[in-house]
Amino acid sequence: MKEYKPFLEVVGKMQNGDIADCESPHYRSVALINGIFYIVSRSTKDTKTVDVSDQDKWTLLASDKSRKYAIRPRYVDVVDAMKALQERKIVEWYDENDTKIVSMSTGMNFEALAKQNSEFADRGFFVLSRGKFVIKEE
Repeated sequence: MKEYKPFLEVVGKMQNGDIADCESPHYRSVALINGIFYIVSRSTKDTKTVDVSDQDKWTLLASDKSRKYAIRPRYVDVVDAMKALQERKIVEWYDENDTKIVSMSTGMNFEALAKQNSEFADRGFFVLSRGKFVIKEE
């Protein structure tokens, strides 16, 4: 579940390549690319595929200050997630609806996760291998 916050609060946390979605489905998303904000479609998956030459620059309007946004997670595959675990980072696993299932840390194995989280156990290793993961920055 995304945590929406006022845009002026979100903008300070955005990094190059981030996309922020508006709480209201009537407004398009905003991408930060090389220090410039662009309007992007909600269907845009990530900024790696966005051709910003075709996108309009986004200008903050007074009414935008009252809208709430959430930065999209940067998902990685299971291979990158496992590498991050080896580097002693915390990794979160998300389902297809962008709902966090479990946080993992170094030393946790499949059996320990299954005992700790019944939803994880129900989904199994095959679903885990195709999952969406976020590496948490400390």
